[in-house]
Amino acid sequence: WDDQTPTGRVHMVNLIATIPGARPDRIAITGHYDTKLFREFRFVGANDAGSSTAFLIEIARVLKTRQNALTIELS
Repeated sequence: WDDQTPTGRVHMVNLIATIPGARPDRIAITGHYDTKLFREFRFVGANDAGSSTAFLIEIARVLKTRQNALTIELS
């Protein structure tokens, strides 16, 4: 979807990875990646976006090799 920001319209995406489990019941593990956009200067938060993104990547790496009872959705 596209949304209005202080610097104009930005295309945004929700990314969902599904790890099939023994049952179709699902558990969701979520995080976010974002930063503030300013025309006057470049801003990137200290770890606001990076820490939850790194967590999701690492937990996906670990969980994909297991036989999980529930289907897991990472987003």
